Amino acid sequence: MKGSNPMSTAAPTNYPYAIPHEILLAFDPADMNQKAMECSKSLARRFGSHVTIAHVSQPVSPIVTPEGMYFEDLDRSAAAITDSQLDQAVEDLRASGLKADRAEHWGLVTEELQSLAREKSADLLVLGTHAPRGLDRLFFGSTAEDVADRSGWPVMIVGPNADMPSGAWAPKEVVCIVGQSREDVSAAVYGYHLSREVGAAFTLFSITDKGSEIANPVDSEVFFRSLADQLPGVNVSHEIPRREIRQGIAKDSVLRLLKALQPGAVVMAAEHAGPLHSHFHRDLLSDVVGEAKCPIIVVAKDDQRAQG
Repeated sequence: MKGSNPMSTAAPTNYPYAIPHEILLAFDPADMNQKAMECSKSLARRFGSHVTIAHVSQPVSPIVTPEGMYFEDLDRSAAAITDSQLDQAVEDLRASGLKADRAEHWGLVTEELQSLAREKSADLLVLGTHAPRGLDRLFFGSTAEDVADRSGWPVMIVGPNADMPSGAWAPKEVVCIVGQSREDVSAAVYGYHLSREVGAAFTLFSITDKGSEIANPVDSEVFFRSLADQLPGVNVSHEIPRREIRQGIAKDSVLRLLKALQPGAVVMAAEHAGPLHSHFHRDLLSDVVGEAKCPIIVVAKDDQRAQG
């Protein structure tokens, strides 16, 4: 039930790992709704975060068109417009009393965002997505999912159906969706810390092996023992509500439960899939991002900060 899980009296009172002191926002001038921008503002208001608004331009080859116009000229024109939009975005954040600046790189989006995240020591990278399907996904893929799969830090993806936040971020419920492998523990640890930092309820969805009617007791025992090791002072079996979901029906079950709980955030583990994954396949992450009413935070499976 919402808000029903008690807080451990033995657990620490704050969770610095879950606080995004430095937010890197991937700015998309074509996104008219700017939901990722609004989420970043909301987070910054809650945590006093510094926001770096970043834009990555992909240069166009200087090919001459029949009309005699160089694509390079178009590139310069687009860059000038984006430059103005970035300045305005930073000004808007500062006018709201928030700390902000801007950064612009040229190159491949995924690689440059990772480089910027390292350069800025970002705690959280925020991106918007249209959750492309069909031919759009086939030809262009999902940049947000590609960044999340390849990053070594938490990435917040704001999907097309996510509700626009207002004021300081204050989710009432945080849901974590993981498998039962040892590598998924860091996402569960992050989700738990985040829920406690914002005073939200926490529910864990653990997905069993494909085809299993019930969870493999050995996998389940190892997972929850590892989780307990990373959450000292927390009685994991009693304080963390959880639901086991069979992988074969995970999509329908998860979406149904998310609709019932209406969480303010969903935490999932990164898959570290290749480009074919982001172009051709729509796995659970894609479906949740495309349909959830809240942001999705993807946590790297090898993110050691969750264990500190």
